Amino acid sequence: MRKYFLILMVSFLYSCHSDNCSKNLSFELDYHLFEDIKINGKTYCELVNGALKGDKDSILDLSKISIGDFGSYQHGAVLIEIIDIVTIDKYLIIVSSLSEKEKKQLYYTIWAGLEFTSNPKYEGKHIETIFPELKELLGTDKWDRKS
Repeated sequence: MRKYFLILMVSFLYSCHSDNCSKNLSFELDYHLFEDIKINGKTYCELVNGALKGDKDSILDLSKISIGDFGSYQHGAVLIEIIDIVTIDKYLIIVSSLSEKEKKQLYYTIWAGLEFTSNPKYEGKHIETIFPELKELLGTDKWDRKS
């Protein structure tokens, strides 16, 4: 049993430090949460790096991803970093084409990211106050957090 635990821990540590996403983010990304994600032939890490460089397709693809559990908090923090770099105005233009369902998912992901982020600009803030334009675009007045 101890042997398996040790193998699991080494594997976990290696996977967390073998990605090249974290060096571009303000926090250590638990990459193993996203290693199975591939969109249009790109890994999650490739999408993150492309989005941080302003690639519109990467930004849109990342904004459409639905991730459950703890991964949604980290994914939301990644989106916040992207918004911070590309600016909210450019981000709004890129995500304006999302469907209603995608907009709703994006709202919850950003909300979770604000709970997780270590970026002092956004830490402890709420989507309604920090990104009012995004809240308006996402049309969150049509539904509440319980639905």
